[in-house]
Amino acid sequence: MSIINCQLVSKSFGKVKALERISFDVQPGELFGIIGPDGAGKTTLFRILTTLILADTGTVRVDGKDVVKDFKAIRNEVGYMPGRFSLYQDLTVEENIQFTKDIYGTSIDIAEILEMTALLKYRDIPVGKLPIPLKKMSHFACVLSTDFDLLILEEPSMSFDDDSNQKLIELSKILKNQGKGIAIFTAKKIDLNYCDRVYYIETLEGVN
Repeated sequence: MSIINCQLVSKSFGKVKALERISFDVQPGELFGIIGPDGAGKTTLFRILTTLILADTGTVRVDGKDVVKDFKAIRNEVGYMPGRFSLYQDLTVEENIQFTKDIYGTSIDIAEILEMTALLKYRDIPVGKLPIPLKKMSHFACVLSTDFDLLILEEPSMSFDDDSNQKLIELSKILKNQGKGIAIFTAKKIDLNYCDRVYYIETLEGVN
C-alpha cells in the first residue's frame, strides 16, 4: 500500500490556480522528491498532505487514510518540517525536543536523537542563540521525536551548511532503510540527488 496516494488534486485561491490535476504515489521505504520552481504550488501541496488545508478536487490518502475524514489519525503518523523555522526560541534544544515528544506521547530516547543529529553538545543552549544551520537541525531533531511512518520535508537544505545537509541526507537514508516513506519538496535539484524517484511540478499560468 502506498504511504501517499495523490490523485488528480487541484487547488485554487480565488482566481489563481495553485495546483491542477496532480497525481503521484510514494511507497514505504522510498525517498521521493517533488521539485518545482517557486510559485509552482509546492507549499500548497505540502499543506494538503499534512492536513492543514483541503484540496478543491481530487483525493489524497496518507498511509491508507483519507486526509479529510481521517485527518486526526494522520497527524499522529506524519512527521513534517516546513521550510519556515518554528521552534521556541527561549527553550533549549533538549527542551524543544522534550516538548514535542510530550505532545506526541512518544517514548523515543532524547539522547539518541541528540547524538544522531550531532546536537549533543548544544543540548542546553537556547535555540534562539544557535546559528541558523543548528536551529534547522534542532527542528529536524524535534521531528524525529514524533515516531512517524511518513516524513515530509519542505526545502530541507534551506539554511543548512554543507555539513548539516550531509547529516540530513545520512539520516534520511537511515529512515528509508527502516521502511519510512519520505517526501521532499524542493526547488533545488541538489536535494534530489539521493531520491529514488522524482515528480516535477510546473508553474501554472498566472501564478508568480
